[in-house]
Amino acid sequence: MTTHNSQNKKSDYIRKVSVETMELMKQLFHENEQLNKQVILQETEIKRFSEVLKKIRDLETEIERLQGLVISITQENTQLKDTVRKQGEDISYYKVEREKLLRNLETIESRHKEFFDQIALIEKQNTDLANLYVASFQIHGTLVKQELLTALKEIIINLIGSEEFGIFLHNEQEGSMSLLDHFGKEAEQYSLVDFEQSVVGQTIRSGETYINQDFGVEAEASPVVACIPFKFEDCISGAIIIFRLLQQKKKLEDLDFELFNLLATHAAKALYCIELHDHKVRTDKGVRLEE
Repeated sequence: MTTHNSQNKKSDYIRKVSVETMELMKQLFHENEQLNKQVILQETEIKRFSEVLKKIRDLETEIERLQGLVISITQENTQLKDTVRKQGEDISYYKVEREKLLRNLETIESRHKEFFDQIALIEKQNTDLANLYVASFQIHGTLVKQELLTALKEIIINLIGSEEFGIFLHNEQEGSMSLLDHFGKEAEQYSLVDFEQSVVGQTIRSGETYINQDFGVEAEASPVVACIPFKFEDCISGAIIIFRLLQQKKKLEDLDFELFNLLATHAAKALYCIELHDHKVRTDKGVRLEE
């Protein structure tokens, strides 16, 4: 009985130990599972931590790169500021130089204009001198009265620019004026000219050339544009009376005044020479007839 009880106790003890062992094994398995889970979680966390560390290192590397880039940009910005400042100084300098060049250009253009104006004036003076020479040559180039009158008409028409004038001969003894030649209107109309009371009579008496500077405005008051006497050795042998200029000619110019002076003296001399020549020819013919 005792032996049976002893066995029963052993069996119960073994059973109890087995049960406890099983429970302990279950607990160990459970703890092992928990540990495995924790290991897995730790590995995951470690992996994430490694990734975070890698990102941190990448960020640190990027920050270092950006810091270097900022330093480089700062240096470039400083260089650019210096360049801009220098360019600003250069721009100011070039603006001053540009203003100087513009002023010099204006001066050069002004001098060029003066130079070309002088050239134009010289050319005009040369043309005027040539015209005066041609006019003088035409006046003294003949001893035939009609050729002289033709030359005078060409000068008055082409050089002075008159479309209405008359050439008169003065008879000092009779105090009368006779028409030698004319242009622009009929000969009968020139007979209506009042030679005594008009400026024409005053010109013949004084021997001074009359010029109506306001002929365009004062046409009704004084229909004569100019009256040029033929004066030689204080003797008035005739006159040119200009009644109208060409429509496009609004005023008299310096060349016109020179031509007036030339006509006043040279035409008188030419007429005097022609009269002497004609008188000599008539005398020679009379002598031959007597012989």
